[in-house]
Amino acid sequence: MNLKIFSLLLAFNLIPILCFSSFASDKESQTIEGQIFCVEQDDEGKVNSLVQYSNCEGVLLVIDKNGKPYTLSGPKQEIQRLANNPQRIKRITGNVSGNNRAWLFSISSLEPLKPQKTEEMTIKGDIVCLIPTPDRVKVLVVISTEPCSELEPHAHAIKTPEGTIYSIQGPEEKIIEIEKSSSRKNVSLSGTVKKTDSGSILIIE
Repeated sequence: MNLKIFSLLLAFNLIPILCFSSFASDKESQTIEGQIFCVEQDDEGKVNSLVQYSNCEGVLLVIDKNGKPYTLSGPKQEIQRLANNPQRIKRITGNVSGNNRAWLFSISSLEPLKPQKTEEMTIKGDIVCLIPTPDRVKVLVVISTEPCSELEPHAHAIKTPEGTIYSIQGPEEKIIEIEKSSSRKNVSLSGTVKKTDSGSILIIE
């Protein structure tokens, strides 16, 4: 799929987004407003982004009012509370980490956090671009056949042949390497896998 047709529209809609240094982190909690999408594989093997879901079996992505995408992480009870909230635009409080090509939003909770399981792994699968539409009401799920580095920064995931989806996080230069590569199918990425209540995250190194 040719991604260039999206680049011009996205450029104008993402101008308000500030550029931050690699793996910036804000210690103080922030509140954002945005729409949450569940990115998961259906029974036919197709990856979809869903606004309505009960138990997301993939990863969660939130698009704020400026079109900025964040992988969403948080405890099970908070994730379920958001899923049950009928409002399309939700207010979420938590901490931001990452960089301009891989943002992570961790939801605040009064409950004690469970230790996250981590493991060094090599994941093989297809690179998935998660591209917000200019009106921010949809997320385009694209397994491209060409580099995506000409687009405005967007989120990425990797889908295994078994249908497991991992959100991709890591230093900005590593994300750029993925964006510039024309290899998009059956690629191998190594790093640390964090399994959370809101999906699995692959942190490449």
